[in-house]
Amino acid sequence: MRRPPRAVFSRVGTAGSVLLFLLVQGCAGALLLRSPAPPVVSVHSGAHLEVVCHFPCGAWGQEALERAEAGWEAVADYLEAESPSKDLTLPTIHLYGAESEYEAVEAYIAGGRFRDTRGFSSRDSRSAHLLVDASVAEAVGEVGLPAHYLRAIAHEAAHLATYDLAAGAYWPPWLAEGMAGWVERETDGIELGNPIAADPWASTHLWRAQRLLTAGELPGADEILLGAPLRLTIPDAYAVWTEFFHFMVSGPYRDEMKELVVAVADDQIPEEYAWPVVAAAAEDMFGVDRIAELDSAFRNRLEQTQPQWMEVRRSLQPLGDSRDRWLQVATGGDPGGALAWRVRGLPIEEDLRIEARVQGLGKGPWEARLALGRANGDDPLLLAVDSDGWIRLFEFPSADPASPTLLTEQPPPSTDIDLVGQQSIELEFAPGELWLRWGSLSLEATFELTESEPNGVWGIGVGPRSAAIWNELPLNGEHQATSP
Repeated sequence: MRRPPRAVFSRVGTAGSVLLFLLVQGCAGALLLRSPAPPVVSVHSGAHLEVVCHFPCGAWGQEALERAEAGWEAVADYLEAESPSKDLTLPTIHLYGAESEYEAVEAYIAGGRFRDTRGFSSRDSRSAHLLVDASVAEAVGEVGLPAHYLRAIAHEAAHLATYDLAAGAYWPPWLAEGMAGWVERETDGIELGNPIAADPWASTHLWRAQRLLTAGELPGADEILLGAPLRLTIPDAYAVWTEFFHFMVSGPYRDEMKELVVAVADDQIPEEYAWPVVAAAAEDMFGVDRIAELDSAFRNRLEQTQPQWMEVRRSLQPLGDSRDRWLQVATGGDPGGALAWRVRGLPIEEDLRIEARVQGLGKGPWEARLALGRANGDDPLLLAVDSDGWIRLFEFPSADPASPTLLTEQPPPSTDIDLVGQQSIELEFAPGELWLRWGSLSLEATFELTESEPNGVWGIGVGPRSAAIWNELPLNGEHQATSP
């Protein structure tokens, strides 16, 4: 592949793009020497990778290995690359069961850059490091490793695969993170189009990209491919990279995209020139007019699919193919719990009605939540029911459920209530009033809400360190609604 003229190298020399790269690139770029990692409990070896559990991970270890191998193979298939020499040791994915353990290792290797992402890969040590909250294991029981962790494992496996299968792979984030995000979808069976809209995680990517498009802030295809600095939050950047890469490898430009990616993967590009070399290769492959054409096609594709979910806090996943049962999990590291908005709202005549069922998981206390959008720009409501029968009503900024304001609360009718098993929910939100009947004990609460009315948007959540299975959610008869 030809090298671009020296003048091209200045394309990636801005502080903004370099800072974003340091924060999100899948490589920590530091050797794992004598790290503070906790003792190894079990090792699970596959054909291409090893998964090392630093806590008693049980069957999760094998699940993690299977997803990691699937992620590796997805990259190898796309790059049409053969496995490296058998003389090499297998790259390793380390799973830590406690936040403190992950943070100690991350600080040692990466100096805090990936403290909040809860996962990263190191090119030099050919290893990845992920937090898998061990406290979740007892709660989810036989359901298996939650999808959020499986996706993260596939993501890091994709990075590890590129380190070994691509020559250098010092790629710009649209390619490195875009491919890893696409591998998450590939290993989860999520295709371009409607399946994305139905999956809460992928739907959230679509929602973020559409929001940027509506606001006139979506980067152009030329900015993405040619390495311009992106003035985006990290979640928005990941969403754009994943959506763009998935579109490019699945849509009308897939042949050219395949040729481009395979070519840069085969080229031993020096790290300091990687971004401008990839940019020049993309410009040579598509040309100015073709890039403008694919930019228009990408934007049209974003507009064609209506997202159905927007996750503020992870994670929500369907159980089975029927979309009748949903697992929702909040780890200890999520102080705001987990929350997913149903973007397509329910019809409103005089009031909003919700009927559903929820079952708290695990032996400890749990909290289930319903979020309700309000008209006239008022902050949404959050209705929380604890397993001991307390009912609390909050309002909160729709983007930050970790900062709720308590409006009122109702204690349980007795001190020995313990809501176990599947619980029924009946809710009516009418202008000025909210009524709730909950559970096998038919706990009732009525809240006066002066000058407050629903806008049709609603969501489900669980409190910190809670897990629940939702059933019979009112997903039919929805309509286009405003944002929460």
